[in-house]
Amino acid sequence: MTAPQANARAARIIGKRYQPALAFIQNSSAVRAVFGDIQEIRPAAGNNYYSSWMDSTSVFLTFRVLGAHGEGAAIIQGYDCFDLSMVFKGVPVDDGSSYVCP
Repeated sequence: MTAPQANARAARIIGKRYQPALAFIQNSSAVRAVFGDIQEIRPAAGNNYYSSWMDSTSVFLTFRVLGAHGEGAAIIQGYDCFDLSMVFKGVPVDDGSSYVCP
């Protein structure tokens, strides 16, 4: 599957918060600083889910990011606001912020 096909399929399965999470990664200066110019973002094997229970709703999404500097993963969790974690070349990277509300 191409990246756009994989992202469209993931959006159908996970729901309406997938596209905002994907856009958040695509537009993140922190992601660009780590990975360089982004060449591809797609869902990665790993935890990808939407959870809703009583008055709490959240997503946890794992994306494979390929950039000019190399590849790794971006992990998004939250719902209205997102917390971003990254792993670049096997090393965890802290973006220095917590829960950004796009």
